[in-house]
Amino acid sequence: MRYTPVRRISEEEKRELYDLLDNNPDIKYRAKIVLLAREGYTVPEIREMTNIYDKTIRKWIHKFNDYGVCGLFTEIDYSRMIKITDKAKDEILRIASTNPRKIGLKFSTWSLRSIAGYAKEKKLIKEDGGRDKPYCDKGYSDRDGC
Repeated sequence: MRYTPVRRISEEEKRELYDLLDNNPDIKYRAKIVLLAREGYTVPEIREMTNIYDKTIRKWIHKFNDYGVCGLFTEIDYSRMIKITDKAKDEILRIASTNPRKIGLKFSTWSLRSIAGYAKEKKLIKEDGGRDKPYCDKGYSDRDGC
């Protein structure tokens, strides 16, 4: 079992974390993870209390350790995500309205995953992969590298 320590939390950060618990439902669980770790709970104990994967718990503890409260916010970097041209969009719409069996596939209805896989296979789209990065909003300061 790996130990994932949370760094010392200042009184200001503690107030911000409790504020997030009460006022920010989108990242409430992240603040809860940090506060439970601060109270001395281990990752497996936090998992039992929150039903969140160990890897996810460690991720948010590390992000808090590295960036403070700002590390609990994320912004998706859309510049690295899938690029779809208008021409590719039109072709994907045409494909989606076609019975997959008519183009030689072994299933009769499309799912989003199967359309995406088919479009990648036919090189209609290029996937660069998006990633998230720390993001501050709601007036949090730019301290700790945010």
